[in-house]
Amino acid sequence: MNSSEIIAAVTTSVGVITFAVIFTILYHCFAKSSIKEIRTGKRDIELMDEYIHSMQTSVKIRRLIWRVFKGLCFWGVLALLIPVFLFSLVNKAQGNVTMVGGKAVMVVASGSMSQKHPTNDYIIANDLNNQFNTHDLILLEQVDADELKLYDVIAFFDPENNKNVIHRIIGVEGTGDSLSFETRGDSNNTSDEFHPTRKNIIGRYTNFRLQGFGSFILFFQSIGGIMTILALVYCLWMLDRYNGKVQDAEEERLEHLCGSIDLDLEHKTSGMHAEFLEKVYYKGFAYHFNEKGFIGKEVISDDDYRKRSNSSAIRVINSDGKRSEKEVHINSEKGDE
Repeated sequence: MNSSEIIAAVTTSVGVITFAVIFTILYHCFAKSSIKEIRTGKRDIELMDEYIHSMQTSVKIRRLIWRVFKGLCFWGVLALLIPVFLFSLVNKAQGNVTMVGGKAVMVVASGSMSQKHPTNDYIIANDLNNQFNTHDLILLEQVDADELKLYDVIAFFDPENNKNVIHRIIGVEGTGDSLSFETRGDSNNTSDEFHPTRKNIIGRYTNFRLQGFGSFILFFQSIGGIMTILALVYCLWMLDRYNGKVQDAEEERLEHLCGSIDLDLEHKTSGMHAEFLEKVYYKGFAYHFNEKGFIGKEVISDDDYRKRSNSSAIRVINSDGKRSEKEVHINSEKGDE
């Protein structure tokens, strides 16, 4: 790596780490504030509304579909991202040539094969249209040097410049152990100074390519790419951890509320008939239920119930002409995490 690449890598790493730290601090404060509001009862109405809404069959179905869809998208992205990331690291460790079962993939690092230079008349004469662009991902096949022929596109290692090259054969020199090839990029008007021999050949281009896909490989191979992936994994883990804490606090508070006012919509109405009516007064709102479940919600109009509902849940049941009332004081819990 030259000095400019080192500076770019350090700058990217510092930026990614700084973002992850700031994001963690902000989300930690948000989660802590949310948990405090939940435990002190400030979100009781929101929790009750959500609980009642989630008990509806149509809502359950929609949420199940949405949950499955999100899960498929999330795991689909991971199924694509993780193999590409791991392949990029393995590819870099193997000199950007990963050979599997006689096949290899390479990332095109230059535009020397992207165009047809007008001086290379053999390209037009032989209808050679298998050019590719910078950052394309191409597929190679492992071949014996004796199988190569004029105008094949080959990948070879240039020890003089310490790099891999993917150019077209425009001349074959010698035979046997002295076999070598004259190569040239389709965009160039001069041949390569280095002539590869048998030991330098990596593979022959199969004419299969994924346009632009090599950009992802190069990014994942870079320090910035590696840091970005690690930061992404960390942020996902951190979000899941804090969201889990918030969800635990919501479930704990909702269990406290439901236990205090007997709010069990899945089982409470079984066996009841049309003469059953129930109201739950809490924090300025009245929730109406009948034998079929939740009917609606409205602001409490009665001053007495409105004042009492600020600190207590009042459950009023009218069944078979009989009226019963139960008032439960719901304590706010500590807001510490």
